[in-house]
Amino acid sequence: MVVCSKEGKKDKYYDMPVVIIEVISPGSQYLDKAKKKTDYMQLPTLDLYLMVESSKKEIKGIVRTGINSWKEIDIRDHQTINVKSISIEFIIDDLYLQTNL
Repeated sequence: MVVCSKEGKKDKYYDMPVVIIEVISPGSQYLDKAKKKTDYMQLPTLDLYLMVESSKKEIKGIVRTGINSWKEIDIRDHQTINVKSISIEFIIDDLYLQTNL
């Protein structure tokens, strides 16, 4: 999670993230890809939500394109992820460096 403000800090979490990146496991994929995704889309500060697969080199996500509009993204082998809101760019392969994938 990337948070760019001290506002929104609760006891155990932040409610004003700009970016959320989660590793998806087979046991959590329904919750992450459906319920959490829908809930996260309601956060006014969120620009990007990425779901990183744990069993293959694949990242799915959503990126904010307007006040109430989102675009789904699909990132696979050797593709670059550009997180404009926090000025970071990385290649998907970097996330899987020390894995068997």
